[in-house]
Amino acid sequence: MATHSQKQHCLVTGGSGFLGKHLVDQLLDTGKCDVTVFDIRDSGDSRVRCIVGDLRKLGDITKACMGESELASVLCCAVLCCAVLCCDSDHSAALELFEMRPLHTDNLLIATAVHQA
Repeated sequence: MATHSQKQHCLVTGGSGFLGKHLVDQLLDTGKCDVTVFDIRDSGDSRVRCIVGDLRKLGDITKACMGESELASVLCCAVLCCAVLCCDSDHSAALELFEMRPLHTDNLLIATAVHQA
């Protein structure tokens, strides 16, 4: 647990997207935590550490949770998932994306469990 002088650290998946950006802003505005963004694209936000990776790849998120990246060298106190895959405007891929969601969740849970061990 962080002391009053230490900032906590949060990992936000999907931190480059609409919801993720707003969550990152809120976390940083509190002044109580540092943030790492894990996303399929760079967040472009100089206030945060950014790890580019894909939740569909267990190795990518495991590295982010375990601090194997030079950017993620600190222990995260929370993982906040805002990641979502987008579909075409005609929603032709909506079912495929819906069916993939458990894979993202599984990978995130496995990665955090490995980190806790």
